[in-house]
Amino acid sequence: MLGLFWNVVLDIRATLDGSEPATLAAARDQLAVIQQLLDSQLPGPAGGMPSLPPAAGDHDPVSVIMRRLQAGELFTAIAAEYAGEPVSARVVRYPDTALNRAEMQWLGAGLDGSTRCMRRRGEIRTASGGKLAARVTSVILRGRVRDEAALQALDETDVPLGTVVDDLGGRREPLWTWPYCGTDTIVHACGLIWLPDGDGREVPAALATEQVTPLDWWAA
Repeated sequence: MLGLFWNVVLDIRATLDGSEPATLAAARDQLAVIQQLLDSQLPGPAGGMPSLPPAAGDHDPVSVIMRRLQAGELFTAIAAEYAGEPVSARVVRYPDTALNRAEMQWLGAGLDGSTRCMRRRGEIRTASGGKLAARVTSVILRGRVRDEAALQALDETDVPLGTVVDDLGGRREPLWTWPYCGTDTIVHACGLIWLPDGDGREVPAALATEQVTPLDWWAA
C-alpha cells in the first residue's frame, strides 16, 4: 500500500510539472504541505522518496535484493545472478524529451544547462527464456555519455543501461527503494547513474528505475 501511495504522489508531481503554474498554485501549495509532512516523518532525501531498508539479519531474497540495490549494485548484474543466465532488455526509446523539475535537480542540470534527455522504457528479461525480471525506465543525458559506441548502443539497440554503465566504469547511487509495491512488483527502486567525464571526474548522466517482478516468475 505504501508503494501505491508513493506512485500517486509521483503522478501528482508529473501532472504539476507539465502544467501552467498560474492555474495550479493551490494544488502546488497542497502538495508542498504534504511533502513537508512526509519529509519530516519518513527517511530518505528531502523532496524525494523514502527508502525502506530491511533488517540486516533478514535473509529473505527480496530483502537481499533491496540491500544490494541500496548498496549501489546494478540491477542487471543482480538479475543475471538470480536468473542463472545473462539478461537482455526490450525497450522503446524517446530520443528527445524535456526533463521535469525533479529530474533536473537530481541530474544537476545547472552543470551544463541540460533540459532535454533521451528516455527509455521497457523490460529486463532473461536472455534465453525471455522471462520478465523487471520493468525499467531511464532518463539519459546524451551529452554526458562520453563514449560514442556506448551512446550509439543506447540510441539504436536494446542493450540494458546497466550493461553500458558497467562497461564504462560508472556507478549507481541509490535514491530510493521500496518493497512490495503490488502483486507484480516486489521491489521498486531508483538510482542516479554517474559516469566518468574523461577528466578524472564523474558526472550524473542518467536516472534508472526498476520495478522487479516476483522471483518465482524468472529466478532460477
